[in-house]
Amino acid sequence: MLDLLRKTASEDGAEDSGKFVSMSSQLSVLLPKSGGVPCCHWFTGTPYPSRSIFKPFIFCDGAAIGDKTTSQKSSECAAVAGKLADCRPALHVAHKEFVARLEKQDSKSQMTLQQLHELESNCLQDVEDIMRNFDVTASSRVSSIFHHITDLEMNFY
Repeated sequence: MLDLLRKTASEDGAEDSGKFVSMSSQLSVLLPKSGGVPCCHWFTGTPYPSRSIFKPFIFCDGAAIGDKTTSQKSSECAAVAGKLADCRPALHVAHKEFVARLEKQDSKSQMTLQQLHELESNCLQDVEDIMRNFDVTASSRVSSIFHHITDLEMNFY
């Protein structure tokens, strides 16, 4: 399901050519199959979905995205030593460095991408199981799942 949303090779060089580069891709499951089951969105949080993974965000009590996918406030992006501070989210910065290594055909980075897609596949199965058996106690287990998977992805980078 998630592989269908990945960009093709046309995404390569989009940032350098002046074309619009998305900040993230998403897939939303908005109609729960049974009552009491929250909606789930899957976000990459990165501009290149073919080189990232989709991470789940489940709309439940206490749901949080963490701080790795949010930009700094404009007041925090004030000039530093005559240059603008990098206000991109931490995930974007790490992802861009990872993409640069991938483009150099780095074998370790290629293996890392495979491992990331395996992580995504395992996460998809786990979330499907959780959603299939969702009850009130599940909210505490999944409220920070997006943040947790983002941290895991960044550790791979």
